[in-house]
Amino acid sequence: MAKDKLKTTTKDPRFLYIMVQSNDGDDVNIRIPLILINLSMKFHHFIPRSARKAMEDEGFDLDRFIDEVPTEELLEAVKEFDVNIVSSDGDTVRVFCE
Repeated sequence: MAKDKLKTTTKDPRFLYIMVQSNDGDDVNIRIPLILINLSMKFHHFIPRSARKAMEDEGFDLDRFIDEVPTEELLEAVKEFDVNIVSSDGDTVRVFCE
């Protein structure tokens, strides 16, 4: 990955980025607006019952999560999120906000 893509410079990030660059030339670049987190916390009741059931089957209680995690705290935590992985064969993964 280019060095400039590895720096986080924005004080108030707007996007969550997921970037993967493989040694084989397979690249992934995903940009998710942080406002979706805010909206999903407000409109979680629109999630279909089948999706809620699937989450519950995996041990994730969405209602409990929504009730216990304040939206602003979640957004602040996500803004600080920064993961850098470099594998032994040269593949790189970066997850960050900017």
